[in-house]
Amino acid sequence: MTKRSKQEARHSYLYPENHLHDTERRWFAVWVEVKCEKMAAELLAKKHIETYLPLQKKMRHYSRQRPRLVELPLIPGYVFVKIVNEEYLSVLQTEKVKGFLRVRKNLLCIPEREINLLRYILGQTEYGVFLFNQNLQVGDRVRVVRGPFMNQRGVLAKQKNKHVFVMRLENLDQNIAIEIPKEDLERI
Repeated sequence: MTKRSKQEARHSYLYPENHLHDTERRWFAVWVEVKCEKMAAELLAKKHIETYLPLQKKMRHYSRQRPRLVELPLIPGYVFVKIVNEEYLSVLQTEKVKGFLRVRKNLLCIPEREINLLRYILGQTEYGVFLFNQNLQVGDRVRVVRGPFMNQRGVLAKQKNKHVFVMRLENLDQNIAIEIPKEDLERI
């Protein structure tokens, strides 16, 4: 680490970045109690705070019962809120909310395009979707040639013995993986 980067790291630690704005609404991730994502989103909505909770439908098999289709959070433990500076405390004072997602003490907003990408993926895909935050070191750069994600670019990876198409959500520090047949992908 160079002397300059050490100084920058110290500066950002002592003076953390804050992307809250007085007039422009921005998206932030809020950390909530375990298995309380839906309740926290409802409580925030009652305070007239715009929320987004990405849910996906999954078939659950319970013993001695028929399988049920349930909606589960795509990112367990988090709800997204679109707020201005004035609403920050109101969000923190909401029951079930534990705090805001921070990166090294910095309160960073999530770009609208990443929220829209999550909405699009969950609304368009019949494939299984899951998130993981490992940094990909190897894998072919690919482009989807057919289907609802046509022309999206990403990386071909293997997850749980399946080939998956991976797109990076930079500001969330997450990768989103979608099971797409290999014949629907081409190397770029």
